[in-house]
Amino acid sequence: VGNEMFGPWQLGYMKLSHYTLKHNRVAEKMLAADPSLKLIGVGDLGRINKKPDPREKRGWSRGMLEQCADRMDLISEHFYCGNKADVPAHVSQLREQVRRKAAGHRKLQAELDLLPKRTVPIAMDEWNYWHRPYIYGELGCRYRLKDALGVAAAIHEYGRNTDMITMAHYAQTVNVIGCIKTTKTKAFFA
Repeated sequence: VGNEMFGPWQLGYMKLSHYTLKHNRVAEKMLAADPSLKLIGVGDLGRINKKPDPREKRGWSRGMLEQCADRMDLISEHFYCGNKADVPAHVSQLREQVRRKAAGHRKLQAELDLLPKRTVPIAMDEWNYWHRPYIYGELGCRYRLKDALGVAAAIHEYGRNTDMITMAHYAQTVNVIGCIKTTKTKAFFA
């Protein structure tokens, strides 16, 4: 399971070639206003955005790095994993996704001659399991011990891949699909 749910193609089904132009224009304006800004480009390793542009052959992250690497400090990626009945297989999913993203960017950025002189590290903007029934309202699900074990395995994998992954944001920590649930008067772990 990758980034099937979210991405720039969800916003009006924008072509990659149009999105890279937009990214570069916005980046130039932002850096003109404040050169100290650190910019994150939108990535999605391996995803080819065919719907708005059936002729597109490049993956989204490849196109962004080819056209925008000089106007971004990091590139975002994210992933969600589903449920597996086998506990070791379930636990290993998050770890394998972290490895896949890091290894994929090492390969891609080497092909684009970015490594090691101009590495564009990953900002993992979201990562988590997402597969349970919504029992706490919209998107609010309960997690199990095997999910927590998978999160722990992923955190260890992030530590092994700090050469490519600079930040990783566990999605969403509070409410929605997060493990901390709140009411107006209480907070508790799911």
